[in-house]
Amino acid sequence: MVNFLDIKIFRDQQGNLATTLYRKETATNSLLHTRSQHPHRTVTGIPVGQYLRIKRICSNQEDFKREAKQLYECFRERGYSHNCLKKAYKRALETDRQSLLTSNNTHSGAKNRFGKNNTKPFRLIGDFSAEHNKIKHIINKHWHILQQDSQLKEVIGDTPLITFRRSKNLRDTLSRSHYTQDIKTTWVTSKIKGCHRCGDCSACPFVVRTLNVNQSRDNTEYTIKNYINCKSTCVVYIMQCTCGKIYVGKTLLEQLKQTSRIGDINTVYTRV
Repeated sequence: MVNFLDIKIFRDQQGNLATTLYRKETATNSLLHTRSQHPHRTVTGIPVGQYLRIKRICSNQEDFKREAKQLYECFRERGYSHNCLKKAYKRALETDRQSLLTSNNTHSGAKNRFGKNNTKPFRLIGDFSAEHNKIKHIINKHWHILQQDSQLKEVIGDTPLITFRRSKNLRDTLSRSHYTQDIKTTWVTSKIKGCHRCGDCSACPFVVRTLNVNQSRDNTEYTIKNYINCKSTCVVYIMQCTCGKIYVGKTLLEQLKQTSRIGDINTVYTRV
């Protein structure tokens, strides 16, 4: 007799190899509770998948019925209704075991850009929320807009397969893993805010490291909400002359290239 994962392999009375379900002694009832915030189809689909799993593992019909009865009690402890479990058990009982032992790759997907049938449907994956039904309705309602592109239509197909991943729950917020992977922090991922110098350009001597900017006209203080340095683009910048005059401008270029405008700004100061 050999126990491997959730399968017990042994010889029956005729000396043939047989399989049945194997449970560890430390196994607990960790089935999803019916009151958990999951899509309704996911909750009702779990009993079907579990009964079909037992059907596939158990080579003997009597073993299947015995394990199915024990599984029924586990599901009842997690709040599943009798009718839901009855339908799942009946479906597994009427399913041919040989069909469960062979892979099924007959997904009807769209054609890819090479003109071949895609074995996998086009998936849209997002975090689950209470508005998942509304999200699916909006996507399906306006999917025809994307299909107006002839090349894109061959990739996305007629209808998308909308699936959801587990969203952040209360446990994720209150408890953290003791294992944390060290991540090298760069200026892109840094949580430090304010204006800083990059350290390797000709504009660094002109950059003032600060978190707040004061407007001298009405004494208004502005807080820099992001990390900005000499190489940042799409910024509003302030240049102050030694005489106290201030020049405010905006640019799509890096501040490194703004040093060439210092002479022009000095000319502006003389005209103010």
